[in-house]
Amino acid sequence: MAAASGDGEAETLLSTFDQIYDVKDFERGAAEIQSLRLSCDAEVKRREALEIACDGLRRGSFSSRVWQS
Repeated sequence: MAAASGDGEAETLLSTFDQIYDVKDFERGAAEIQSLRLSCDAEVKRREALEIACDGLRRGSFSSRVWQS
């Protein structure tokens, strides 16, 4: 009987450890998602800045062609 009780306790402990590792994996995953979100936001801002710069260059190029004609 004691062995059966010990086995049940061991299974409970293993289950508890699995839950702890699941929580840690979740926390790591959440941190990685947050990091990726920040990187994505930074890339979006860089792209917007490049688009604005390109638009400005196109307008400047167009204006100089109009004045040269």
